[in-house]
Amino acid sequence: MLSRAIDDLEPTLTRNGYDAGALASQLNTRPSDVRAFLAGTLDAEHTRELTERLREAGVPI
Repeated sequence: MLSRAIDDLEPTLTRNGYDAGALASQLNTRPSDVRAFLAGTLDAEHTRELTERLREAGVPI
């Protein structure tokens, strides 16, 4: 049985080689911010900023 969350953001990024540490270094931010972003608990403004930066970097989100 496959996970219901297989197409969520974190599993998608992990399949493409991006874990919290790699994203933190790519985005030049704290790993705790990346973990909150992946969990959906980061504030809306910071979430938008990280999403834009990921798209600009060509990360598949």
